[in-house]
Amino acid sequence: MPDINESYLRRVNLNLLVIFLVLMREGSVTRAAEKLCVTQAAVSAALSRLRELLADPLFVRTPAGMEPTAHARKVAALLGGPIAAIQEVLSQGMSFDPEQDQRTFVLGLSDDLEVTLVPRLLKALQAKYPLIRLNTVQLSRANVVDMLEDDATDLALSSPPREPEPSLHIEKCLCADYVCMYDPARIGASGDIDLDQYIALPHIIVTSQKKSRGVVDAALEEAGLHRKVLTSTSHYAGLIALLKSTDAVSTVPRHVAVSFGQLAGLAFCAVPIDLPEYTVSLIWHSRNDAMKDNAWLRDLIRLEVARLGGPA
Repeated sequence: MPDINESYLRRVNLNLLVIFLVLMREGSVTRAAEKLCVTQAAVSAALSRLRELLADPLFVRTPAGMEPTAHARKVAALLGGPIAAIQEVLSQGMSFDPEQDQRTFVLGLSDDLEVTLVPRLLKALQAKYPLIRLNTVQLSRANVVDMLEDDATDLALSSPPREPEPSLHIEKCLCADYVCMYDPARIGASGDIDLDQYIALPHIIVTSQKKSRGVVDAALEEAGLHRKVLTSTSHYAGLIALLKSTDAVSTVPRHVAVSFGQLAGLAFCAVPIDLPEYTVSLIWHSRNDAMKDNAWLRDLIRLEVARLGGPA
């Protein structure tokens, strides 16, 4: 047993340490108050007590926000591990009943999964767990680590980060391939499209980047070919209206084509050129690994991901 000074610790409100760590993470009294579900005045009062307790200003105001002092950074580094350990110990005994508990989860994922997987998750929640609310935010491989580190999302579905991240659990859950999607009534064809047709037809692509070059263009260039891009959209949800109103095709993940086929009568076929598959992983922060509510949501997501491509 560690030797503790109970007479000293009894005089310290340990909730102040939680507020301090949230302030370190958020860099703003306003955002910290939102995360803690308390008033800004309460956070400001806690910060005053922390400054007195630790005999340091802790934060200084700058044009970019609240900048922690050197002492604050040192304290945060020392507190992070013990506070996370306390959370893990307490959460192991914390019950969670999805049929009885009101809970709001945040799921970070890419646009293609937002339009295909999230409707399935919401359908399952409405049928069995009506007190559970699921919010979504978009993320990608580029920001998945920051989103989970900052507690901006409870779970993520994304390509794994390029560099190993020891604070994250990463579990492969989907291997996706690409297909060619189109409206048969618009292009006057059904079934497979050959390479000549694929090159001749205008293409609609989904990208958040200014430049529209992607895996399709790279594969075509290797074969000495190129395609005509009619337009690009930043969201998969826009594809339905675009394909229903133009004589064009779009190369999309198979799960998108299956979903949009059921929803809007769009058809799809194999892409007449080899394209690489890609992996989507279920990712969560190690501090949530033992949390029963997080584990429950992971199981629900695994179940619905396995059903992608089947009836809605």
